[in-house]
Formats: sequence, structure tokens, C-alpha cells
Amino acid sequence: MTSTAPILIVEDNLDAADSLAALLEALGWPTRVVHDGDAGVQAALAAPPCVLLCDIGLPGISGYDVARRLRRDVRCAGLPMAAMTGYALETDRQEALRAGFDVHLPKPLDLERLLAFLAERAGPAPGAAS
Repeated sequence: MTSTAPILIVEDNLDAADSLAALLEALGWPTRVVHDGDAGVQAALAAPPCVLLCDIGLPGISGYDVARRLRRDVRCAGLPMAAMTGYALETDRQEALRAGFDVHLPKPLDLERLLAFLAERAGPAPGAAS
């Protein structure tokens, strides 16, 4: 499934968020970036993205809470969500999955794994050359 909805990046590190957005846009995926958990929930509910990429350690509410809140709302119940986090222990992975994330991506991000997740869940980048 190819979507024209953007990928929503919820990341409080401005440089990391901007770099990831620039990379994904260069590959053809439109993006939106917000920098805290509450803004992530609001943005996703206002205009559901094709995929959510969310840090865990955020100002305000955590990425775990972002996932839980979105899973409870019918507009985002099936939204593909990836946790991007420096919390990389097995217990952290399990907590991310319990919160509702589909995948746990430890930082630094494995680009190949991220792109495979996006291709599987969002389809080919809408702006990519065929």
C-alpha cells in the first residue's frame, strides 16, 4: 500500500529529527516532525500519518504513552508504529511492544531495518522514481 500521508517523526533531538526527515524525504517519503509526546499524539489524531516513528524518552509524555493513546483511538488503532530509542535492553523492547509499537529500533538506527519496516508498512516511497 502506498500512501500520500506523511511519516510522522516524534523526536526531541532536533538534529536527529531533522536528519531523519531529510533522509526519508530524499528517498521520496513525505514527513512531518514534532518534538514532544503530546504534540505527537495531537498531530497523529489530527491527520493520521502512514507511519509513526517515535522516540521513547520525550518531554511531556513518553513514547510509550504516545503509543498507548494512539492505539486506543479508532483513527490510529492500526497505525504502523516504530519505537526509536536508546533504550535497547530486552526489557525495553518488550515494553515498547506492550505499549503498542510494532517494532523496536535501537539507536543508532539500523537504516536497513528502518527502510524495510517502512517499505513493508507504508509501501514504496510515493516520490521515489520507478
